[in-house]
Amino acid sequence: MGVPAGPSRMTWVVWVLLLCTSAMAQLHKDPTLDNHWDLWKKTYGRQYKEKVDEIAMQAMRFQTVCFLPVQILFFQQCCNQYYSLISCQMPFLVLEIQQETKQSSCSYGTSILLRETARNVINFTLTRSPLGLGPRFQGMNHLGDRTSEEVMSLMSSLRVPSQWQRNVTYKSNPNQILPDSVDWREKGCVTEVKYQGACGSCWAFSAVGALEAQLKLKTGKLVSLSAQNLVDCSNEKYSNKGCNGGFMTRAFQYIIDNKGIDSEASYPYKAMDGKCRYDPKNRAATCSKYTELPYGSEVALAEAVANKGPVSVGVDASRPTFFLYKSGVYFDPSCTQNVNHGVLVIGYGKLNGKDYWLVKNSWGVNFGDQGYIRMARNSGNHCGIASFPSYPEI
Repeated sequence: MGVPAGPSRMTWVVWVLLLCTSAMAQLHKDPTLDNHWDLWKKTYGRQYKEKVDEIAMQAMRFQTVCFLPVQILFFQQCCNQYYSLISCQMPFLVLEIQQETKQSSCSYGTSILLRETARNVINFTLTRSPLGLGPRFQGMNHLGDRTSEEVMSLMSSLRVPSQWQRNVTYKSNPNQILPDSVDWREKGCVTEVKYQGACGSCWAFSAVGALEAQLKLKTGKLVSLSAQNLVDCSNEKYSNKGCNGGFMTRAFQYIIDNKGIDSEASYPYKAMDGKCRYDPKNRAATCSKYTELPYGSEVALAEAVANKGPVSVGVDASRPTFFLYKSGVYFDPSCTQNVNHGVLVIGYGKLNGKDYWLVKNSWGVNFGDQGYIRMARNSGNHCGIASFPSYPEI
């Protein structure tokens, strides 16, 4: 919905200005907010070199003031000693930032954080909208002061091979009755949530997660396998590039060719590229083959998850709605099928009438629901989750 034209447009503008003027008059410097802000910085170990960055992030957490039922694209800051208004890249909101530094003038984009602060604030604030606007599945976390570009470059580097023969050998059973819900954690087949840090190794964590479950099913032992082994050793020959990205099936192929992968305990994660240090004496698992599922088939994905175990998949994780996910079933209409992040489907089910995939991420326990996200299922291959599924076998 756009801003009305003519006299009606003028009415909207006056209404907006009155709302924001009223909100500005009511905004006080609240020491409670400062305490919350200091706690957030301490919790996530944040320090800001530039004052404007810290102001922007403090605003993102606390200083939203006006809900607007129109789309307003100002991109202008009105800076003075106390307040700065930032217009939004999205509808329904005007931000008011409490300014503690004197600036004679300022322009949108003076800081990398200011590029997307407005967008992230909108996503965060709409989850608490008294008008019921926006999704209800989001909340602030350790990624809240990152732009989409930063999250993608640091933590989401899935490299889907542009040219390769898909090894689709999965045979679907259309007459099979699947359980209503599956959660492989209940069978002890899922290790603890890992944190990949500032390294695009999502593909490696997805791959080892799938193999860890197969190891448990075959031997009864749940062992964390070395993602660092894959980062360091499954490299150019397999078109993987360590912290700059890779793909799960290529990781499986490395383990097959290498006749094994080391344990996490013997080859710990460093969140950086390193020299290959694989030692057969520390081998914890092997892989005999892997299977790729039909492109885009959520039916085949559900069958594999129910019958085989956790499945490696790629998703589009580029939306702030994704990396600020907190609970509920994730659905964002703007999410594409251009996958860029490797994760692990460990189950499925239904929550409040909504079908979901239960997904293990590698962004630590501060992400989502203790490191997990429930993503919309049977919603047209939402976020591309069924585009490139695969699982290994021992």
